[in-house]
Amino acid sequence: AYTAIPSPARTLDPRNGTGAPAADLLGGQTLELASTGVAGVPAGASAVAVNLTIVGALAPGFAALYPCGTARPDASNINYAAGQTIANSAVAKPGVGGKVCIYTSASADILLDMAGFFPAGSDYTAILNPTRVLDTRNGFG
Repeated sequence: AYTAIPSPARTLDPRNGTGAPAADLLGGQTLELASTGVAGVPAGASAVAVNLTIVGALAPGFAALYPCGTARPDASNINYAAGQTIANSAVAKPGVGGKVCIYTSASADILLDMAGFFPAGSDYTAILNPTRVLDTRNGFG
């Protein structure tokens, strides 16, 4: 069963150096971030629920959240325009070392707030490789 964190905790804010150096995440870069054993999420959690926020992107782009140690999926968790501040909820399976990877295609500040988790042995099954099934821009799906 899903367990909400009583007070969501910001675990990534490069504007002040929380969870990463105080700098934009550069376009084309992937950041590894602890997702278990932090902010009330126990080691061994089968998935984490987060709020992913993009602040002040330098160009239009997208970000993907996925288990570290796996290939980056084709599907994004959030798409953004230059200068836009936008947020989206996501659920991700922790990967190698209990970490999630965050990839961004354009330089931006990326914030991550832990909201909850699915404990080990829960009935939630995370998809290891999210796949795009519809894209109206090119008629896919």
